[in-house]
Amino acid sequence: MKLISTPYYLVHPYAESRKRARKKWRQSPKGKAWDKAYGQRPEVKAKRKEYRIQRIIRECANEG
Repeated sequence: MKLISTPYYLVHPYAESRKRARKKWRQSPKGKAWDKAYGQRPEVKAKRKEYRIQRIIRECANEG
């Protein structure tokens, strides 16, 4: 039996539709409320803080 490998760039047929639906949901009142609550989680705050610190370090390294 021969396996057919699909190319990695093959996009799902509903990808664009799902992307539009996610964007529409995120802009709805319910989506905005979820996004705000998600941003208040301690683990998300910690990850954001770590990312911010790493970005500052990269910017300082690039300047010198």
